[in-house]
Amino acid sequence: MKKMLFILFFAAFSTLSFAQSSASINANFEITIEDSNNKIPEYISFNINSLPFASQESLDKFCQTFSMPYHEMHGNLALHEIRVHFNQAILNDKNIDLAALNEHFITLSKRMQIVYSNL
Repeated sequence: MKKMLFILFFAAFSTLSFAQSSASINANFEITIEDSNNKIPEYISFNINSLPFASQESLDKFCQTFSMPYHEMHGNLALHEIRVHFNQAILNDKNIDLAALNEHFITLSKRMQIVYSNL
Protein backbone atom coordinates (compact mmCIF):
# COMPACT_ATOMS: atom_id res chain seq x y z
CA MET A 1 0.00 0.00 0.00
CA LYS A 2 2.80 2.43 0.90
CA LYS A 3 4.54 1.59 -2.36
CA MET A 4 1.36 2.34 -4.32
CA LEU A 5 0.88 5.70 -2.55
CA PHE A 6 4.49 6.60 -3.26
CA ILE A 7 4.08 5.79 -6.95
CA LEU A 8 0.88 7.84 -7.16
CA PHE A 9 2.49 10.78 -5.32
CA PHE A 10 5.57 10.63 -7.54
CA ALA A 11 3.47 10.51 -10.72
CA ALA A 12 1.36 13.47 -9.60
CA PHE A 13 4.44 15.49 -8.56
CA SER A 14 6.20 14.76 -11.87
CA THR A 15 3.18 15.94 -13.83
CA LEU A 16 2.89 19.13 -11.80
CA SER A 17 6.60 19.89 -11.96
CA PHE A 18 7.24 19.39 -15.63
CA ALA A 19 3.97 19.90 -17.50
CA GLN A 20 3.37 23.56 -16.72
CA SER A 21 6.16 25.40 -18.55
CA SER A 22 7.80 25.08 -21.92
CA ALA A 23 10.31 27.17 -23.78
CA SER A 24 11.61 27.36 -27.31
CA ILE A 25 14.09 29.28 -29.40
CA ASN A 26 13.76 29.71 -33.15
CA ALA A 27 16.29 30.40 -35.92
CA ASN A 28 15.90 34.15 -35.28
CA PHE A 29 16.96 33.63 -31.63
CA GLU A 30 13.49 34.51 -30.37
CA ILE A 31 12.98 32.79 -27.03
CA THR A 32 9.39 32.14 -26.02
CA ILE A 33 8.23 30.88 -22.63
CA GLU A 34 4.77 29.38 -22.22
CA ASP A 35 3.32 28.56 -18.83
CA SER A 36 -0.16 27.23 -18.13
CA ASN A 37 -0.35 29.38 -14.97
CA ASN A 38 1.15 32.46 -16.68
CA LYS A 39 4.02 32.46 -14.16
CA ILE A 40 7.75 32.70 -14.68
CA PRO A 41 9.30 29.33 -13.91
CA GLU A 42 12.45 28.88 -11.81
CA TYR A 43 14.30 27.93 -15.01
CA ILE A 44 13.70 26.99 -18.61
CA SER A 45 15.69 24.86 -20.99
CA PHE A 46 15.49 24.51 -24.70
CA ASN A 47 17.11 22.51 -27.46
CA ILE A 48 19.72 24.26 -29.60
CA ASN A 49 20.10 21.65 -32.37
CA SER A 50 19.03 24.27 -34.92
CA LEU A 51 21.75 26.63 -33.66
CA PRO A 52 25.03 24.77 -34.12
CA PHE A 53 27.74 26.25 -31.90
CA ALA A 54 31.32 25.52 -32.97
CA SER A 55 32.48 24.63 -29.45
CA GLN A 56 31.53 24.63 -25.80
CA GLU A 57 33.70 27.73 -25.44
CA SER A 58 31.63 29.65 -28.01
CA LEU A 59 28.40 28.50 -26.34
CA ASP A 60 29.76 29.65 -22.95
CA LYS A 61 30.69 33.03 -24.40
CA PHE A 62 27.22 33.41 -25.90
CA CYS A 63 25.53 32.50 -22.61
CA GLN A 64 27.76 34.84 -20.58
CA THR A 65 26.98 37.70 -22.96
CA PHE A 66 23.24 37.30 -22.37
CA SER A 67 23.28 36.56 -18.63
CA MET A 68 21.84 39.43 -16.62
CA PRO A 69 20.99 40.08 -12.98
CA TYR A 70 17.52 38.58 -13.37
CA HIS A 71 18.47 35.62 -15.57
CA GLU A 72 21.56 33.50 -16.10
CA MET A 73 22.15 31.37 -19.17
CA HIS A 74 24.19 28.17 -19.15
CA GLY A 75 24.80 25.99 -22.18
CA ASN A 76 25.68 22.35 -22.60
CA LEU A 77 26.89 21.52 -26.09
CA ALA A 78 26.90 17.75 -25.44
CA LEU A 79 23.20 17.91 -24.54
CA HIS A 80 22.43 20.55 -27.22
CA GLU A 81 20.74 22.64 -24.56
CA ILE A 82 20.64 26.10 -23.04
CA ARG A 83 19.20 26.49 -19.56
CA VAL A 84 18.07 29.87 -18.25
CA HIS A 85 17.72 30.34 -14.48
CA PHE A 86 15.56 33.24 -13.29
CA ASN A 87 16.14 35.34 -10.18
CA GLN A 88 12.56 35.51 -8.93
CA ALA A 89 13.33 38.17 -6.29
CA ILE A 90 14.64 40.65 -8.88
CA LEU A 91 11.83 39.87 -11.33
CA ASN A 92 9.25 40.43 -8.59
CA ASP A 93 10.92 43.66 -7.40
CA LYS A 94 10.83 45.01 -10.97
CA ASN A 95 7.26 43.74 -11.53
CA ILE A 96 8.36 41.74 -14.57
CA ASP A 97 5.70 39.23 -15.58
CA LEU A 98 5.79 36.47 -18.19
CA ALA A 99 4.58 38.72 -21.01
CA ALA A 100 7.25 41.33 -20.23
CA LEU A 101 9.93 38.64 -20.02
CA ASN A 102 8.92 37.23 -23.41
CA GLU A 103 9.08 40.75 -24.85
CA HIS A 104 12.53 41.18 -23.32
CA PHE A 105 13.75 38.03 -25.09
CA ILE A 106 12.26 39.20 -28.41
CA THR A 107 14.12 42.50 -27.95
CA LEU A 108 17.38 40.60 -27.35
CA SER A 109 16.99 38.40 -30.42
CA LYS A 110 18.64 40.77 -32.94
CA ARG A 111 21.63 41.23 -30.65
CA MET A 112 21.81 37.46 -30.13
CA GLN A 113 21.96 36.97 -33.89
CA ILE A 114 24.86 39.42 -34.18
CA VAL A 115 26.82 37.90 -31.30
CA TYR A 116 26.24 34.36 -32.62
CA SER A 117 27.44 35.31 -36.11
CA ASN A 118 30.65 36.77 -34.63
CA LEU A 119 31.59 33.78 -32.46
